[in-house]
Amino acid sequence: MNEIGFPSVQSYLLKMALNGAIINLDLADIRECSRLLRYSSNNINQIAKKANETGNVSQSDIIYIQDSLDKLWKQQDEIIKNLTKVLEVV
Repeated sequence: MNEIGFPSVQSYLLKMALNGAIINLDLADIRECSRLLRYSSNNINQIAKKANETGNVSQSDIIYIQDSLDKLWKQQDEIIKNLTKVLEVV
């Protein structure tokens, strides 16, 4: 009960009675994926502005975008693996 953060025994028992189980998810992976997505989106916007101003995009910008997207895909795969583990328990 304390690990999940229920304020009282009564609320814990009520939740258990209604649902039969309580799942406490660690959302750190999802927060990290959101952070990477926000960071990548900002960088892609900056690169797009630069491309519109100059008419070209550097190879290093393209590599940077690819690396950022690779990190996002890896993070998403980790999230899916973790959620699969949770679903196997339930």
